[in-house]
Amino acid sequence: MPVLVLAGRDTWPELAESARHAAEAFGAEHRTVEGEGHALVPAAVAPVVADFVGRVAAGQLPQRS
Repeated sequence: MPVLVLAGRDTWPELAESARHAAEAFGAEHRTVEGEGHALVPAAVAPVVADFVGRVAAGQLPQRS
């Protein structure tokens, strides 16, 4: 199952690091949303999620083992 972990570029460093670790632990894709902090705005997140879902639908993400 494809997993996407998001973090805002301007969030607290500890949370950004936790997001990276979570992505590694789950074999997930990690993306940083530019111009966002801890409280991600839906309009900023939507293009990132749409890109991810589009790539999943097209079979363009590597399969996890």
